[in-house]
Amino acid sequence: MEHHDVIIVGSGPAGSSCAKALREAGVDALMLEREQLPRYKTCSGLLLGQGQEQVRRVFGSDPPEDVYCTPTSWIPESNFMMWQPDGSFLKFPIELDMDGRSFSKDFRNLWRNKFDHWLLKQSGAHCREGVRVLGFTEADGQIEVQAAGTEAGAPRQSFSCKYLVGADGGTSAVRRALKAGDTTADDGEYVMVFQRYYKIVSRGKFEPNTGVAFHLPELSSYWCHTLEKDDYMVLTVHGARGTNLRDILDRFKAFLAEKFNLALGDAWRDEGCQIRLGSTFLGRGRVLLAGESAGFWYMAAEGISPAIDGGYRCGRSIARALRGEGDALTLYSEDAQGIVAHVERCLKQLQFSAK
Repeated sequence: MEHHDVIIVGSGPAGSSCAKALREAGVDALMLEREQLPRYKTCSGLLLGQGQEQVRRVFGSDPPEDVYCTPTSWIPESNFMMWQPDGSFLKFPIELDMDGRSFSKDFRNLWRNKFDHWLLKQSGAHCREGVRVLGFTEADGQIEVQAAGTEAGAPRQSFSCKYLVGADGGTSAVRRALKAGDTTADDGEYVMVFQRYYKIVSRGKFEPNTGVAFHLPELSSYWCHTLEKDDYMVLTVHGARGTNLRDILDRFKAFLAEKFNLALGDAWRDEGCQIRLGSTFLGRGRVLLAGESAGFWYMAAEGISPAIDGGYRCGRSIARALRGEGDALTLYSEDAQGIVAHVERCLKQLQFSAK
């Protein structure tokens, strides 16, 4: 059985930031990633002001230019608006100040597949791609992780570690395993997300380089969004579990054509996911959670900033515990208090649902 001090599940911003902190402390860590990299992810792909600062702090530099959309790499906050039925627009709140600090109001428009892959390379982590975690067991201070390749017929694999980090997103397999059998667990609200990329034929009445949110009760109680990326317009819709999001998106597209003369060509790709909005949960024992797995979301369901910040704090706490400075989960809970408090503040004002 292969052994590492720490195994991180998931190679997104939280996993890469955790690995960066561990590597800086000289800790042996292995990352397991279900997908083949670089991989696409359902996301607006906006790097907000705080996220830009977190990238510089944790990874030492801004991302390279090739991860950004062109020519729309910079989008001012004022370009994000909420459409009103009378034809006017209001400001759409994207990011709140945190701990009395404000951040840049110029956001970066990036491709998540390129950005996440760059973060992984910057972390220096050893990553196994195409490996799906099936579960884990704990005994005598060790954690045994059961996994398997994602290809048909791939054999099962076993790993052991002192600490396990779940950084595998809102549908985290690690979180589910921790919560299994816990009938008192608060699962929060699950929101389904679906988005489609269309080639732009004509923007119609849309100004270039803008993002617009629409509350259309005849379609959904949640927001619908538009965002331009390179030569594509991304249409995004949300709904409760069981909602036919493809139908909502088709009707949203028809609405935009009628009201804004938006002409769209062939669809390039579809993406979908579900987001859990609820209380944070940082883990149990020697199993810690970071990023979306821990329930870290800020305004407008933005997850990159808290993923980088929380992932780094998670890795730093484990490194301290391995040096004998205390219990990893306790250290992490103390270090992440500001993130948890900001999540709770954002959830109260979250402009994700129009309810």
